[in-house]
Amino acid sequence: MFRRSIFLAYRQLTQRVSKLIAAILGVGVSIVLMFVQTGFENALYDSALKLPEALNADIILAAHDFSTLSFSPPWFSRHGVIESRGIDGVASALPFYAYNLQIQNSLMRTPKPIWLYGLPLSGVTINIPEINRQLDVIASTNTVLLDQASRHDFGPIVQNVLTKGHDEVVVPVGGNSLQNTLFVRGLFTLGPTFSVDASLVTSEVNFNRITSQSLDRVSLGLIRVKPGFDAAEVKNKLQESLGSRAKVYSKDDFIANERLYYEKHTPIGFIFRIGLLVGIVVGIVFILQALHGIISDNMTEYAVLRAMGYQQTFFWMLIGNISAGFVVLSYIPSLIITVFLYRFAAESIQLPMDLKLYDAFFILMIVVLMGAVSAALAIRKLRKASPVDLFS
Repeated sequence: MFRRSIFLAYRQLTQRVSKLIAAILGVGVSIVLMFVQTGFENALYDSALKLPEALNADIILAAHDFSTLSFSPPWFSRHGVIESRGIDGVASALPFYAYNLQIQNSLMRTPKPIWLYGLPLSGVTINIPEINRQLDVIASTNTVLLDQASRHDFGPIVQNVLTKGHDEVVVPVGGNSLQNTLFVRGLFTLGPTFSVDASLVTSEVNFNRITSQSLDRVSLGLIRVKPGFDAAEVKNKLQESLGSRAKVYSKDDFIANERLYYEKHTPIGFIFRIGLLVGIVVGIVFILQALHGIISDNMTEYAVLRAMGYQQTFFWMLIGNISAGFVVLSYIPSLIITVFLYRFAAESIQLPMDLKLYDAFFILMIVVLMGAVSAALAIRKLRKASPVDLFS
């Protein structure tokens, strides 16, 4: 029975090629839409988490009212970082400074938003070898390193650094574009985010010069735990010592907090989920419409099969196999199209758009579910029909 249902499903799928292609295109559009929504959502999270993941810390200190590193974080006293060094199990405690500002040069029509990170030169705060090899470079006055994965507006600056070894940008203040000239003398690789086009790294002293922010006002405290000590126990000791003066995160918790901020506290995650839902609904509609068309075109043949004694189970298998055919024929080309779309999008917006195996499998399961729902809705057209009804 199952083999017969597969054979008949194949014949009915290929009976009218033009209708089959139209249905595949419709379902394919919905699948690509779901992939695109998932890809942009991943790009949002992946870009926002690159810096937190690169921080050289087992435990991270933040201000008591800290919510996210997505914009200039509230500060807490540097004394909290210094005090942490006296906690049993702490190997090192370094301050980290982050500030969101705008920069410009002669080739930019308008100032561009960037992150400026200030690092102490006494230790490693970011696990990016390109930065750590150039700590002596950023020790010079108003000297910065530029993220070479920044958006296209920064391309000429990157090229000048690669060819000439340096370039200049300014931090406009009060309309005077000559103030706060920064000397770009090195590059590293991190990548932009949805809201910020580039990143600059400098020493903590230069950070103070550029932003006029006191070095006592720390954005984050980066704690390394001594080998052999339990990080969770050290975290609890730090929280007990610092009390309400600071929040104490494990690195994993800090990264999870950043992701949760976008998922729960911004409309962006909700918008992506709505887009995914729209793709599911569109796919179900197209599969259901195609199934209804096939059923209507073959109603007489189904009546003959019912009169010959074929039971409802056979029709379930038949419609299910037809639906599965739509799923397979739509998913494979959609997956191929998605790979090229991701590459194009990644080049255009310069955000990480990688097709992950988990996402490919997840959307495949959604498409299979779409096919099952569509088949269940379509089979109702035959469930209670008798041979006489069908012939009439």
